[in-house]
Amino acid sequence: MLMRNGKKSLKKASVLLTTFLLVVMCLAVDTTSVSAAKIKLNKTKLTLTQGKKYRLKVKGTKKKVKWSSTKKSVATVNKKGVVTAKKKGNAVITAKVGSKKYRCKIKVVLPEKPAVDNNKTPETPATPSTPETETPATETEAPKTVLVKEAQTKVLDLGYAQYLVVAFEEGYDVENCSVAVDGVDITGAMTKVTDDGSIVKWELTGLNPAKLVVTKKDDQKTQDVVLSDNENPDKPVVKAQEPMYFLTHAAIPTWDYHLTNYDEEGNARVTPKKTTFDLKETAKEDVKYYAPDAELSKNEDADNLYGVSGNVEILFNYTTQEEKDWFDTIADEGALALLSNDESLSTLNDQLAYTKDTTEHGGNVVGRITIPLGQSNFYSNGRYKVRIRSNGNRTLIASIHVVNAQTPSMKISETGAIKSGQNVHFQVENMVYGITVPVEMVTLKTPSGEVKTLEKITDWYLIGNTFVLYNDVNAEGGRNNIEQPGVYTLTVYSNGFKTMSKSFTVAGKTTKAAKTAKTYDVVTRATSGGNSGSSSDGESGNSVMPANLAFSEDLISNAKILTALDLSLIHI
Repeated sequence: MLMRNGKKSLKKASVLLTTFLLVVMCLAVDTTSVSAAKIKLNKTKLTLTQGKKYRLKVKGTKKKVKWSSTKKSVATVNKKGVVTAKKKGNAVITAKVGSKKYRCKIKVVLPEKPAVDNNKTPETPATPSTPETETPATETEAPKTVLVKEAQTKVLDLGYAQYLVVAFEEGYDVENCSVAVDGVDITGAMTKVTDDGSIVKWELTGLNPAKLVVTKKDDQKTQDVVLSDNENPDKPVVKAQEPMYFLTHAAIPTWDYHLTNYDEEGNARVTPKKTTFDLKETAKEDVKYYAPDAELSKNEDADNLYGVSGNVEILFNYTTQEEKDWFDTIADEGALALLSNDESLSTLNDQLAYTKDTTEHGGNVVGRITIPLGQSNFYSNGRYKVRIRSNGNRTLIASIHVVNAQTPSMKISETGAIKSGQNVHFQVENMVYGITVPVEMVTLKTPSGEVKTLEKITDWYLIGNTFVLYNDVNAEGGRNNIEQPGVYTLTVYSNGFKTMSKSFTVAGKTTKAAKTAKTYDVVTRATSGGNSGSSSDGESGNSVMPANLAFSEDLISNAKILTALDLSLIHI
């Protein structure tokens, strides 16, 4: 009896349990599907004005929501879903519910400045309605202080240096605001990019600064700008490290190489008087120095181990007080070093002896540095560079040329008349060189007065002491450089030697060349690059030569910064 009743009870319990489980499963499935279908964000795309807030909500669930932002520098979100627009850009806000993620794309735009109509009668403000795109946040904050333009306040890499650039809003500058980077005040180290100081810069002394704080000096209101997500930035060192000048190399007309020269109207060309920019003006002038060829003479009585004498002179203009201050603060000793004339700029002598004074050049008083020859690693002819330091860290690298005192000469080897279409040979004297041919440029002046720059191998070559001027039109690729009868002048510019010239007369009828040489006017040749050459005595105003020009580093940096900020009014 007990067993029969027990079996019935067990069977009945089993049926009830199965029914209960089915009901539970159905309810669970229905609830899950309904819940999944209802859970969503109130916004999937949102545009916010910088400084504005919006509260995102997750609908369809009472579970805990974890909020996050892909780019906190653009938009942040707190634990209640309140989004704050920080600066112009794009970010994604994510709401995580359990294992599910719900996303909203945020676009932050800059506020528009409303136009002011002084003739319009003020209207009574209407009762504000709740906007469809922006739900008021449950939390309120004081209006954000805006002192700088965050879109143009950033770190810029110029290739040779990194700069922190600060673009102030109208009415603010480093006079009424202070600037701090990662807790260090850099206000006094910042320099102007624009004339009015609305844009300033500071060369970084550490990588990836994290935070910039700009503070109004009168009421101590601040604006924070996130520069990077670096959690452990280096402490800035407030110190100027940039050089004063940049050196560039280019082929230019001879007269433009000298320190003082004049334009077509007879006005002296001068260096820039400022390195900042008026956004409506154009910078045109270049900073220049002049180092004439230095003569190296053999002198057994010279006061050095090498038995040579001579001096290198480097001249500097005084067109601005800044340039004069730079020259005046060059130390009387220990400020110069001799470098190799190549890309490595290897130090040959870091203790050059020199003197510093002033002299007259082109009717102006200029600064002069004189360096005696015969010092360690400085007793041979050739091209060198000299590093000049001022104020401990402002540096100029100047190119110099040392030539033998004795001028090389050329003698014609042909005994008879020189005819058009035939090669001409010259014997070179007083030019002793090694394996490398020292000739840098060769020009030929025709009877008509045209000056042509000749090409190595195609038009000329130096073999030992023999110089050959090729004019054989029958040779492969040959061309005739002496088509016209009359007087020609061949001029040879060389590394380590004075310029040598030789005139000769071509007799007989003109031989028509199979291919004529390409010719250039001097300006075109200068701007097209051309071949390299050496310093000249400046007597020939129609020759082209390589020149090393010094450009103000501050000027170049400011120009590159304005270009990077895409300020289209600047034309460099």
